[in-house]
Amino acid sequence: MGAKWAAPVSARLSIGVEILALAPVSRSTSGVGVETTLLATLRMDGYELHLNAGGFHDPRAGPAESGWRASALSEFPHGDQRLGVELFGKDSNRGRPDVRAGAGLIYDLGGFDLRTGVHVGLTPAAPDVGLNLWLTTSSPPAVNRRPYA
Repeated sequence: MGAKWAAPVSARLSIGVEILALAPVSRSTSGVGVETTLLATLRMDGYELHLNAGGFHDPRAGPAESGWRASALSEFPHGDQRLGVELFGKDSNRGRPDVRAGAGLIYDLGGFDLRTGVHVGLTPAAPDVGLNLWLTTSSPPAVNRRPYA
């Protein structure tokens, strides 16, 4: 669970912050982690470039893990869909960098977005393949989020 705030700086640039609570995923884990990310979005004709960087602390399983994470994501709109490609990296006090590359599709469902993705690990600490599925919304609803569509 989390919250995200973003504001336009100009017609092409927005900045923001995202804060996520990392909840326990099973009965054998305890504690709640936190992840905070600074966001920047650059809107160009035909695509958006999202740059994200931040830190995390996760005590849920075993010794607490703390570190940084960053990603670069390009989105290409096509009607009510957006194709995305991403490069993601994460490193922590465990000393095992996790680098992944992936692609996904975002479907605009009106007040909600259905987000799908698949990532392939590029380092030994990264999962070989990861699949993701999210349902997101905004409050108030996003207005004119794709001015070039």
